[in-house]
Amino acid sequence: MTSHSIISTHRLPEKAVNILREKGIPIIYPEKKDIDRKKWVLDNIKDKTILIAGFMNIDKEIIDEAKNLHLIIARSSGYDHIDVEYAEKNGICVANQPEMITWAVTEHTLGLIFSSLKKIVWGHQYNISGGWYKRESPGKARGYLLKGKTIGIVGLGRIGSLLAYNLRFLGAGKILYWSRRRKPELELILQLEPAHLERIFEEADIVIVTLPKTKETIGIIT
Repeated sequence: MTSHSIISTHRLPEKAVNILREKGIPIIYPEKKDIDRKKWVLDNIKDKTILIAGFMNIDKEIIDEAKNLHLIIARSSGYDHIDVEYAEKNGICVANQPEMITWAVTEHTLGLIFSSLKKIVWGHQYNISGGWYKRESPGKARGYLLKGKTIGIVGLGRIGSLLAYNLRFLGAGKILYWSRRRKPELELILQLEPAHLERIFEEADIVIVTLPKTKETIGIIT
């Protein structure tokens, strides 16, 4: 059996640390926040087999210093802060946590949509500035309905699919989507329509972009 040792770029929850230590897996992480984090990682990674990567760049310099590394785990859904290509060239597997923020991002996106449609931020400022009592242009505070709106979703992965599900049952109208692959089962269940980007931007009242940041997606929308 291969023995493993873990280094984490950031402090982990005590429960997770205790579980690993109970299983006899040593783990270290920075005890202080105000440190040169990259230098700390470089000083301590040499003999470690697993790296848990928070939001700091895991670049060629760190990978070259890690003489015994087998696995890098991103503490996130995204992994653009890790040089995946170079890691894999060196026989290091890179893993992420795709379900980690699916619901959080979905709910936040719905909040942004409602905030925009209902002019919540504008209305808050209007009220605290005394506009409501002075009756200054009260018509401007009138918002819009989500019901019947045409939605465009660019990227129908976990987050995009969950958004489509929620928007369908919140009364949205036509839901167009662009994805690298057709999703016929979601088209049937949620009444989605595949569409090219030009059509989405021509027809949609609201456009949601849920693409990961990769070489293929950077600049896809200018």
